Amino acid sequence: VKADCFAILTEFGFNPEKMSISEDTPTYYHPGKSAKLAMGKNTIAYFGELHPKINKEFDIKKTICAFEIFEENLPITK
Repeated sequence: VKADCFAILTEFGFNPEKMSISEDTPTYYHPGKSAKLAMGKNTIAYFGELHPKINKEFDIKKTICAFEIFEENLPITK
């Protein structure tokens, strides 16, 4: 899912490799199996595995991966 997130950001003309990456993600992501991309103080994206509690709550037996891109936090490019 990281590769998919990076591919979309690259398609928008951004280099995700130059963004900072941390494990500071919302609680619905699996700790240690998810990450946040940021530019300065702006969160650009979250990606990774969803928390096992979500799978259990919905009786899902498979691992679910997701990503979110916050386009409103991307700098305007010309």
